[in-house]
Amino acid sequence: MKKILFLLLISFSAYSSNLESWIEFQEKASWEKLLKNISPAGAAPGVVIASPQRVNPDYFFHWVRDAALVMDVVMEENRMHPSAKLQKFIDQYIAFSHYIQTKDAISGLGEPKYFVDGRGYTGPWGRPQDDGPALRSLYIIRHTHDLLRKGMKPSELEYLYKAELPAQSLIKRDLEYIAHRWREPNFDLWEEVFGTHFYTLMAIRQALTEGAELAFVLNDEAAGSYYQWQASLVDDHLKRFIQNNHFVNTIDFAGGLNYKHSNLDTSILLAFHHVGETSVFKLQDVKLKNTIRLLENAFNRVYPLNQRGISAVALGRYPEDQYYGGNPWILTTLAVAEYYYRLARQTNNLKLVEKGDAYLERVYFHSRADGAMAEQWDKFTGFHISADELTWSHASFITAIRERKAAKKSLK
Repeated sequence: MKKILFLLLISFSAYSSNLESWIEFQEKASWEKLLKNISPAGAAPGVVIASPQRVNPDYFFHWVRDAALVMDVVMEENRMHPSAKLQKFIDQYIAFSHYIQTKDAISGLGEPKYFVDGRGYTGPWGRPQDDGPALRSLYIIRHTHDLLRKGMKPSELEYLYKAELPAQSLIKRDLEYIAHRWREPNFDLWEEVFGTHFYTLMAIRQALTEGAELAFVLNDEAAGSYYQWQASLVDDHLKRFIQNNHFVNTIDFAGGLNYKHSNLDTSILLAFHHVGETSVFKLQDVKLKNTIRLLENAFNRVYPLNQRGISAVALGRYPEDQYYGGNPWILTTLAVAEYYYRLARQTNNLKLVEKGDAYLERVYFHSRADGAMAEQWDKFTGFHISADELTWSHASFITAIRERKAAKKSLK
């Protein structure tokens, strides 16, 4: 037993000493693999595939939510390091988004995924999912502000936002949709539970808030006031997700899977990363800290791989998860690393960077030599399983490393 422990310590030390070189390698690999999944061969320009894998499981689709999250990473990179290639992808994504908004789909703008030629998916699915149009509009709103700062005139941006009803422009279509139906139940981002969800309302709230600001800039005052009003109502509604000094995931359950009894979910943390802080909820909120602690304790119990190798807990979506056997996910584990990096910058605490690095060590511990990232790790072996080269996994690595660099720079 002592020999095994000694070997594990040696292994961990080796991983720690090589972390920086692995980060450098993996960041390049993740960018290469992420960009390969935008406008890939066999798909329309602007499509962001969830994964190139087409069987067991088939992820060769354009998910509205996943695509928005990936393109947010691309847009931010283009702000910091302008690139003709990145700008081309952004323009193609915007054009494709406008195209699918106008196509017939079972749940309209709440349709979660599309075939790569732009047709709405017609098979049985958890629909509608209202986080998709909220995130899509939010990130394109931010992009529109970039274009205005570069000197473009409002008249040149009417394909993005035009003050008219019924809405025909990309952003206003999405804003009108979420502003008028945010009280209605929909499926969560994991596409399993029908109800009212923290993650979805956080995305809607931020899209309406920033949408109001854009509406005022573009002289659509009535709409701006309406979006602002609805955002304040969502703010009040979000307080219902606080229970026992932590956040819960879903309220007003209306259907779908009924075995998520803990109501704990890493999507709560993802909401803070994907939309930012709000006037109500901050990253330093003790309720978020308590939520993460409860999640870690639960996942530490249910995943055997957490009992060996690396101290940081590998996290999944939620403790009762049964999809693909119920395993840790790469992007949810990276979300905790990103949490500590962001917190380190806010609190000027270098120790929190080290805590974030512990979760990065977990990802490194299960890494592959070619930099490939799947959706999940097998909870027993730690091998990558489910959809391979998940675009969202690579995007999550990039955002975590982006926050790590920012934290280390601010703490010098």
